[in-house]
Amino acid sequence: MSDGGVLTANGANVSVLWNKIGLFSLSVATPDGCLKAIQVNVKENPKSITGFVGDTMVCVGSSNYQVDFVSDNSYIWKLSSGGNITPLFNTATILWSIAGIHTLTVFPSNICGNGESFIKNITVLGLPLISTTIFGTDIACINSNIEYQTPLIPNQTNQWNVGTSGILTENKEKANVIWKKTGAQVINLKAINLCGTSPNLVKIVNVSSIPSDFVITGDTTVCLGLERYSIQNSENGVNYQWNLNNGGLISATGSNCSINWTTTGVHILTVSSINFCGNGIVQILKVSVRTVPESVSQIFGDTVACRGISNYSVNNTTSNFNWSISGGGFISPLANSANVNWTQIGKFRLTCILWGLDYLCRKKKMLEMAYLSNYFPLGLLEHFTIKGFI
Repeated sequence: MSDGGVLTANGANVSVLWNKIGLFSLSVATPDGCLKAIQVNVKENPKSITGFVGDTMVCVGSSNYQVDFVSDNSYIWKLSSGGNITPLFNTATILWSIAGIHTLTVFPSNICGNGESFIKNITVLGLPLISTTIFGTDIACINSNIEYQTPLIPNQTNQWNVGTSGILTENKEKANVIWKKTGAQVINLKAINLCGTSPNLVKIVNVSSIPSDFVITGDTTVCLGLERYSIQNSENGVNYQWNLNNGGLISATGSNCSINWTTTGVHILTVSSINFCGNGIVQILKVSVRTVPESVSQIFGDTVACRGISNYSVNNTTSNFNWSISGGGFISPLANSANVNWTQIGKFRLTCILWGLDYLCRKKKMLEMAYLSNYFPLGLLEHFTIKGFI
């Protein structure tokens, strides 16, 4: 034996403990004087795998893998789960069908045995998953900073968007929004990984400001009795709080109220507004409450008169009166009295109506009386007979 090991001969048999690799010559001399020799190629067990090539994070579908090729080696590929493997020498093609983490194993083999296994964990992804919910309030105030979030899923990123509705700060599964517009605003969320983009997830957020300016509508000069008031341009979600300092009984619901005025004078109706975002302005309405003027009971003066000036009066003290005659002369009213210069003879009518500032209340009262009885006087009527000289 030239080299490479330790030879032990036993008659016609020999054993060799090879301790070197390579090509060696083993020879034997026969009894007839001939020399016989053979060449022995001594190998070793396969060395460890090197040069692995292939993605360890892939999408469902086909992926290729390979290791460095060593002559005289064969390669055994194994897949724990997740798809079907097609080996070809030092390469393998895997058709991934199941998302998850799967184990790919390859080891070399030759006539001496199997080499050390090489193991890689492969993460297989499908299309990104998106949560069914964006967590966070769906009502907010202008300029408020609100946090929204969604469950964090490994190996994918979230893409948040609020357009021009606010200032957005993203942080993986969380996003903070400073809202800059009121009304129904939209949060859009998409999940992205190397396999694609998820469908869009939408959250509607109703953004409000403190209550807007408003106007109280209703009469500011009224009579004793029932009157109604309301809020012009009222807003949804705003609580209107009505308050009356005195003068009547108030009943309010939302943006409407009714007041049964029971006391004359100037009274203050106040409405404050409040919503989720805070207090709005306070509106004040001053209401002048009046009553029906007293009736004229009697006109004092001659009912049979001569041409010339006659004086007539009433006992009422209201500051404004409306005196008139149907004809026959000229009238000069003087508060609760009047001078009539009779110039014609005949039968004429003198009328006194309490007019004044409270005429509207009188008219209202008369209309109510007309509704009830279909009859109402506008004042006291007196017929006068005017005589001349014979």
